Amino acid sequence: CAGESYNSLEIKAQKVFSHGWNFLFSYVYIRERNQIYFNDQDTYTGHLTWQDSNQPRNRYTVASTYELPFGQGRKYLTNMPKAADFLIGGWKLVGAMTYTSGDYPRFDNMLVVGDPCSGGRTPQHWFNTAAFQQIPANTYVLRTNPMQFGCLTGPAFFNVDGTLSKAFKITERIRTEFKMAAYNATNKLNRGDPDTNIYSSTFGQALYQGSPGGQFGQQSATYGSGNSGRQMELGLKIIF
Repeated sequence: CAGESYNSLEIKAQKVFSHGWNFLFSYVYIRERNQIYFNDQDTYTGHLTWQDSNQPRNRYTVASTYELPFGQGRKYLTNMPKAADFLIGGWKLVGAMTYTSGDYPRFDNMLVVGDPCSGGRTPQHWFNTAAFQQIPANTYVLRTNPMQFGCLTGPAFFNVDGTLSKAFKITERIRTEFKMAAYNATNKLNRGDPDTNIYSSTFGQALYQGSPGGQFGQQSATYGSGNSGRQMELGLKIIF
């Protein structure tokens, strides 16, 4: 029976909604280890080894709601004419920011002849590819190289979403809500993990848009679900 160890530190600061504004900040640090069969010999002998998870370690989240203080029922210009209030009064801004540190890319069986973390880091050269060599053809080599390296993480994930909305009355019975939303508002290119297939022409490169360094949390690393560029959305809802 394989073992698992999961520890986390969670910090949260919150301002409850008052005076048209609230704020939430949270930070989570996780550390996870699992028992695995490291190579074929361990599988044959039933020997389990503790291995650090490839999960990202850190996540920051900030979220806030702010009612702009203009218009009827607000702090400023509360007695403005209806036509003016229709245009500039009653707006509400909602925003959320997420940052997740990079996860730890996993490597298949190969020969390690140097330090994969030496040299600079660019999307075209995320790690030192000269530190690895292919296993010779038609040759069996028992895995001895680490599955991952503590000094080598994939790209971090950063995202900001925002919504500007306004609710107003058309008549006493009919209300309308107009919403403008921006997803990935900064149009940040969040890259996926570098290619760790030594037989690939893009070995060591992190060129493409990808997932947010795995899904943050216990036993939930997933890859391949892309995060798109900036998306804008307009919505109008009538309530009666």
